[in-house]
Amino acid sequence: MKLRIILSLLLLGFVSQVLAYDDDSYAYTSGSTYFEPAFYIGAQGGYARADEGSALKQLADYIYGLGGTASKEVRQGGFGARGHLGYSIARFLAIETGYSYFAKNRYEASSYVSVDSNNLNIKVATWALDLVAKVILPINDFSIYGKAGAAYVNTQFNDDANNASYRHIAIRPTYGVGIGYNINNNISIDAVWSTIDGRSQINDMNAIDSKLDKVTPTCRLYTLGLTYKFIGF
Repeated sequence: MKLRIILSLLLLGFVSQVLAYDDDSYAYTSGSTYFEPAFYIGAQGGYARADEGSALKQLADYIYGLGGTASKEVRQGGFGARGHLGYSIARFLAIETGYSYFAKNRYEASSYVSVDSNNLNIKVATWALDLVAKVILPINDFSIYGKAGAAYVNTQFNDDANNASYRHIAIRPTYGVGIGYNINNNISIDAVWSTIDGRSQINDMNAIDSKLDKVTPTCRLYTLGLTYKFIGF
């Protein structure tokens, strides 16, 4: 619901910008900034989480809870990044493609009770390529924007305890919102939240073996970024 409200406000700003746009010239100023259609590149970094469900953590907790000589390490989320290339069609509209890296999730647990042993050692690696449209609401040197499109998501499950590997590829919807600030005509900074909707997450540890090759995690990025626009060349 909150996302719908934000996108509705951005759409309202988009319409107002279209109505106010000067057809006589692509290049114009607003506040202290100058605009013209141009390509841009950028990079963002921050916290990332690819959520494939709770089943693997459940299994790690279960194995550790068997007692005996036991150990456990669970890592979910961490550093993530996105690089992007785009084209500003108008001050209120851009097309953008990007590559996103998400921190690996790691699930390790072992338990040795008498002659019985149980081991878990699974790593989950996810990356994505996306193509999105950005609707931008400029406010002097600041801007608020929403983006939406599709993402090609590659997920790899490496089960080292059983010498097995599972890979799943899917096309999933992606969307996000951001706040930007123009330092000058070429350079801007922004703070962005973005997500890729997952599919077939595993929340039952008894279903892990049958679903590892079908999972697309829900992927989220919370980042700060820097963008360079090719103006004035």
